[in-house]
Amino acid sequence: MRKALIMILVLILALVPALTACTSKTAEQKPTEQTQEVKEEVVVVIAQTRDVTGLDYALVSQTETQNISNNIFDTLVRLNERNDYEPWLAESWENPDDNTWIFHLREGIKFTNGEPVDAHAVKYSLERIIDPEVKSPQASRLSFVQEIQAPDAKTVVIKTKEPYAALLNIMTLMFIVPPKAVEEMGNEKFAQSPIGSGPFIFEEFTAGEKVVLKANKDYWKGAPKIDKVIFRPISEASTRIASLKTGEVDIIMAIPPNNLKDLQSSPDIKTTAKTGVMLYMGLDTFTAPLDNVKVRQAINYAIDKETIVNSILLGTAKVMAGPVFDVTKGFDPNIKPYPYDVEKAKQLLKEAGYEKGFKLKLATPPQGVEGTTNTLEVAQAIAAQLKEVGIEVELDITDPATQFQRYKNREFQSYLFTWDTQVEPDRYLYSLFDSDARGYYYKNTDVNNLLRKGRATMDQAEREVIYKQLHKLLYDDAPWGFLYNQEAYYGYRANVKFEAPVDGMIFAYSIEKQ
Repeated sequence: MRKALIMILVLILALVPALTACTSKTAEQKPTEQTQEVKEEVVVVIAQTRDVTGLDYALVSQTETQNISNNIFDTLVRLNERNDYEPWLAESWENPDDNTWIFHLREGIKFTNGEPVDAHAVKYSLERIIDPEVKSPQASRLSFVQEIQAPDAKTVVIKTKEPYAALLNIMTLMFIVPPKAVEEMGNEKFAQSPIGSGPFIFEEFTAGEKVVLKANKDYWKGAPKIDKVIFRPISEASTRIASLKTGEVDIIMAIPPNNLKDLQSSPDIKTTAKTGVMLYMGLDTFTAPLDNVKVRQAINYAIDKETIVNSILLGTAKVMAGPVFDVTKGFDPNIKPYPYDVEKAKQLLKEAGYEKGFKLKLATPPQGVEGTTNTLEVAQAIAAQLKEVGIEVELDITDPATQFQRYKNREFQSYLFTWDTQVEPDRYLYSLFDSDARGYYYKNTDVNNLLRKGRATMDQAEREVIYKQLHKLLYDDAPWGFLYNQEAYYGYRANVKFEAPVDGMIFAYSIEKQ
């Protein structure tokens, strides 16, 4: 009996190390298993130059809103890095005649609330923008539309009043929305809590602080490489740069030229630029003295654009010869920028009856917006230069958040505004100069006729001739003080894969982060 007890005791003692090892191994494995289960979210924070008032670009015409809408919603086609039109919700399209466009939609795509992305949704989205009660700032872009048909779930037919050559380009801006959700929520609520079929899903909007989007894991092209993208409004360039340096944000836009070298020397930061942003001085041509073309031309001669570009922007911009980008189809290279000529400006003012000059109010944001920088410094330089010819300028420092509304309300005598570089002339020239589009500060029947002729001409060679005529007409009529096209620099953390967009719209679907 004693021998049996001794044997049992020996066996127990022999098992203790094995049990201890097993227990230790199990204890060691648990944290490892937990670590494998909890994956850290990949979040990219993007700093924009101003806050947004809504998240539906059909209702709010802001570049910042456009950036956000571009990630929540899809369009029929997209502009790719080569400036070619890429099939998106539409897998193909055709023109059986010059006034008809037929889009064939992909099957099986759904909005994140489960509604189908079908021909009815496309028809509804476009007709919503056209509806005068909606008061969409994008409505003028669809003024050419006669009728939209949805003969079946996969087919959309757009009938135009006349041939419209720029339709594909305009479709890159027409975000498709879920009809049932919009009707149930109403436009105002939908613009605060939007639902789309895009690569990201709306999660949170805190005015003045952030817009949070989470990855759409069921996106029809595959899930994004990042889990969340956060858009933050940071108006001060110095604050954006500091936030990028500390890693508080991952991507910033509108880098002032004097900060470029510092950022480019940092191993943790990279910069990128592909296109420019035009800054122009809009003029109220309906009201004296700016209703006189000689006064408007005098302003163009009195502004020393080259000095502004070289001294304030450190050469990161190009003086513009009128309102047409040099990459736009229809740009006339024979037209040169207005030279800086004080005596010519004084002579024109004298001929217009303003030899002693006049007072002018110039609205300007306190910082650069939509890719431009140093705007207030530029405004101050313009004021000093115009004073040399007798024009006393009073600066109206305008809150960027209210700038567009004040612009629409015709509160400005003159103002500094922007537009992204565009290849398609109708994309911006119609919006800015046709009196039926905006028409807040300018109307010229000859300009209207050329704009409408250009958009109705399907032959591209003929179109270029028309837009060259338009370029010369606008240059001579000087509805603006023509300034410059500034390179739009983005800064980003070195562990982020990012490229400056060719169309000015950030598409976070292509962003990666290590």
